[in-house]
Amino acid sequence: MVEENEDPFNSLGFGVVAYLRMVKNLMIMFLLFSLLIIPAIYLFVTNDGLTGLNNYSKAQFSLGNIGFSRDVCKSVYLGLNKNQSF
Repeated sequence: MVEENEDPFNSLGFGVVAYLRMVKNLMIMFLLFSLLIIPAIYLFVTNDGLTGLNNYSKAQFSLGNIGFSRDVCKSVYLGLNKNQSF
């Protein structure tokens, strides 16, 4: 017989109780991490680095929307002379 204060899932075994406890802890962690990321998302939205994209409504929430301070890809032509030493 189940008492009033006893958890009704205890009769189903330890595996069910452990699973439900883990799901509850994961939900709490997801909520906490979602609240912690709000300032970063606000920082991304306030910039306009990706305004020319077709899907800007979704891209404005990404890190790329902050923009660039200089060229990302730079290359220097070194030549094909095999006698060069560095």
